[in-house]
Amino acid sequence: MRHLTFVAAAICLSNPVLASDLTAVRGGSIRVGTYTGVVYYTEAADGYRVVATVSVEGGAPLRFVATLGEGQQVTISTPGKPGEADRELMISRDAGKLILSDPIPETALATPQ
Repeated sequence: MRHLTFVAAAICLSNPVLASDLTAVRGGSIRVGTYTGVVYYTEAADGYRVVATVSVEGGAPLRFVATLGEGQQVTISTPGKPGEADRELMISRDAGKLILSDPIPETALATPQ
């Protein structure tokens, strides 16, 4: 299990995802609050099967799976501190593409928050 978490972390640090880069089976990095992880999708008969796996450093990974039809979306969120907004990542399917609401720039991966 630790090996899998290490591999996921290595992918996160080396492959930030941009909406234009995300294609079937080719995943990329995501960040939701203090959680980092990977997201990818595969094409299924009933839509895009989206898989997002996130964790905090030293924590157990969490996996989210959703099948999105055209025009559908799913949101992964973490609550903000009192007085702060929640952190959200919206994943939607539009015009045959998977779109992430807030892909993280490369510089955000290198800078601790």
